[in-house]
Amino acid sequence: MSAMGRGGGKTPKRVVEKIQNEVARIGQNATARAIGIPLRSVQKYLEGKSEPTTATLETLAEYFGVSIAYLRGEAEVQAYNAKGTWVQEIVDEEAEDIEKLTDETLELYQVAPLHLKQTVSTLAVYLERKIEGILLSYVAGVLLEHESTYKKCLKKLSTITENKELSQ
Repeated sequence: MSAMGRGGGKTPKRVVEKIQNEVARIGQNATARAIGIPLRSVQKYLEGKSEPTTATLETLAEYFGVSIAYLRGEAEVQAYNAKGTWVQEIVDEEAEDIEKLTDETLELYQVAPLHLKQTVSTLAVYLERKIEGILLSYVAGVLLEHESTYKKCLKKLSTITENKELSQ
């Protein structure tokens, strides 16, 4: 997709998604101010009715920490952390690790004798806090495509941490 300029074309799906997430987090006016684009542009992009110019795509790419190619749907995520590591690789690995650890904790809790259930419950609480921190970083604008995975993990862990027999 090449930028057609003002008013023409369709908004790339990833631009719509990124702006929707930001608007959900801080509102339309604040999103427009934070990115440095007019409020009307934010509204048109949310409606999918306007293709951003190359200059606007550059602004959006810088704000969201991704490439223009990614925003256009032409490439995988190209965001790096301070050490030059692909952010997407870190996010994917962490999601897999958290999901595996959640499942293992749940299995361990199910077979643990009563006197060890409190220890496993403490681990579950730690995992919940870790996941909540990850989800907060998502709200803060960090790239995260595994939100549903983390929410499933939280739900699984709640079966342990909300267990009434441990609080006796």
